[in-house]
Amino acid sequence: MRSSRLAMFLGFVLLAIYLFATAPQSLAESTSQGRELSTRALFKILANENDAAREVYTDEIVGAGKKIGLTFAEDWRQPNSSAGPLPALFLRNCASILHDSPHPLGLRLASDQPIESSNRISEADMDAFKIVRRARMPYMPSEVSRGLQVAMFPDIAVSQSCVDCHNEHPKSQKTDWQVDDVMGVTIWTWPTERVSSHEVFVLMSVFREAVKQTYSEFLDKVKQRTDAPEIGAGWPSEANSLPTPDQFVAKIIKRSSEKSLAILLEANR
Repeated sequence: MRSSRLAMFLGFVLLAIYLFATAPQSLAESTSQGRELSTRALFKILANENDAAREVYTDEIVGAGKKIGLTFAEDWRQPNSSAGPLPALFLRNCASILHDSPHPLGLRLASDQPIESSNRISEADMDAFKIVRRARMPYMPSEVSRGLQVAMFPDIAVSQSCVDCHNEHPKSQKTDWQVDDVMGVTIWTWPTERVSSHEVFVLMSVFREAVKQTYSEFLDKVKQRTDAPEIGAGWPSEANSLPTPDQFVAKIIKRSSEKSLAILLEANR
């Protein structure tokens, strides 16, 4: 019995490695139906995926893009705009795509000093926000909030390009941000206390697809420029180039997979 359990667990781990790195959504949806994890583990995995996406977009798209003349602004969705979304707006667009999906997964970014007023932390979440900022750790209360499981993660300034963007923005309420400051929080919601491993893999795929779709929308804007950089072939060795959507997501997966797998292993102990 013990050996069969070990074999099943090792098989699950090998499947997880494959799914985290390469598997298409259709395969993820057809496997690993039986095992369950806590929703806390789900939140940690998704938060790690989000952190990787934000870091890659902020450093390798926004930071590098500004050096070759690309612009990033609040009005990026306007038809005549060739600008891309600021990192917070990139996340908001991903959250909107998640909201429109058939999966009841919620995501939003909030701060007590946001650039956009729509991202201001609510009074109901302020006490939890203060805990996260002080502890610099996720806050995942055991009780449900408004009928949902909730997790709040610190949104930390991980790079100088992130700090510079906020400090230099004309609408910024704070202009002395520093690297490693807690600038805000990401808030995740899900309706149940536990999730199947099948749901974990599907939700990872759904989030990655939202990231890919948002990045694709950004590239559509870039292509409107007369001086549009090369897409794909020269990246990352050529300065005047950007990754394709598949290259962009692959870089995120490479950055996130090791930690996501560690969270999964810890949840199955």
